[in-house]
Amino acid sequence: MSGLVVARRALLYPTLDLERYLKEFKSLETLYTFRETQGAVAFDKGRARLDGTITGATIATFKGGKMGYSFDGVNDDVSNSTGAFDYATVTDFTMMCLFNLTDALTFGTLTSIQTADAAINAYFYHSNAELAWRVDKTGNIQRRQRTTTLSLVADTWYLGTLTKVGNDDVTVYLNRTANTSRLDQTSDDGGQAAAATRVGVNRSAVTQAFGKGVVALAAFFSDDLTSDNISRAVDLARV
Repeated sequence: MSGLVVARRALLYPTLDLERYLKEFKSLETLYTFRETQGAVAFDKGRARLDGTITGATIATFKGGKMGYSFDGVNDDVSNSTGAFDYATVTDFTMMCLFNLTDALTFGTLTSIQTADAAINAYFYHSNAELAWRVDKTGNIQRRQRTTTLSLVADTWYLGTLTKVGNDDVTVYLNRTANTSRLDQTSDDGGQAAAATRVGVNRSAVTQAFGKGVVALAAFFSDDLTSDNISRAVDLARV
């Protein structure tokens, strides 16, 4: 492929360089790039090959030339519940999402991982114009849920990343900035079990919340990415 063709493809698909970079990681399980132009399938370009079902969302090209799915905040989501994507034995993982909110004040889930036995249920979402996260843990007995002080502005592209190491060490990044203050929302007890294994974009079965905005890319890794990895991803996402 000539340099001219490569440059033209990069211009047409601004997330292409980010996609190529993420594919270099052996821990990449699922990668949705949302460039499909027909049908109701979001193709998984990770090794899990869990194509997602698109409900309600519509594809288009948005600010900055990024192609993604637009969610209107009412029953729109992308989900997969085949049961093949199970983090029941994984303690370290990463969720990443390239998003643009139509309304930063609308509560909604950006990405989620769930397992049938509630070993790990993770939700990465926005609430009251701030980034937030939640992780339910094994046995349905413990929950970590925090709102960060990372502010969100409507009609702005962000690369949001959640990394989890071990049982309790969760860090959320908004572009390159890691959360430095976590505001308690609930106690650490009372985690809820998921109904089925699911990889989700824009919805979680537990919170039943739908976001309003655009998602151009969502990725899930079975390991924690480093701050240097995340910084490079931000460069390639052009946010």
